[in-house]
Amino acid sequence: MSPVAGRRLFVAAVCVALGCSLLAGYRWSARRGARPEPELAVQVTEQLAVTSVIMKARYRGCGHTVSGPHRPVSGRQVSEILNDHPGATLTLLPGGIAEVMIETDGLCPEDAPYRLLTVKDGYVVVYYGRSAHAANLKEVRRDLPVGRLHTGDLRRLERGEVVLGDTAVSRLLEGLLD
Repeated sequence: MSPVAGRRLFVAAVCVALGCSLLAGYRWSARRGARPEPELAVQVTEQLAVTSVIMKARYRGCGHTVSGPHRPVSGRQVSEILNDHPGATLTLLPGGIAEVMIETDGLCPEDAPYRLLTVKDGYVVVYYGRSAHAANLKEVRRDLPVGRLHTGDLRRLERGEVVLGDTAVSRLLEGLLD
């Protein structure tokens, strides 16, 4: 073995050892639950003063969370903020910042205009958004079984074809029917 090959082998072994130790350390810390937690979870009955609020919305349709800017609300209490947002959860962060999380059905504004065309159970299907969540199923095209598709179209739809808007869906489906 040449000296250059030996050095390369040594460097590769050191890199693998470092990578393994980092992975082991990450797994060990995850098992111990070493994840940062908010300073204080607040109960509805508490009368704590809040300096600002961060509104967050978690969209069940796509799984995304959208966060708004800090809004100053000097002197408001936690119970007042929760009364303004029924069903929300509130977490008090350091500095009197309240994080208000609202869960909602549907898609986030970023995913809402998109449609995903793919294949499911032997037919072409269309989903709202960019991913195939069962709750976002728009339509199953029974007039387009996979046996009717060209090989290239089938491969493309098996990977999933994301388009912008219903007009693009109509054009794509029209092309598949030809």
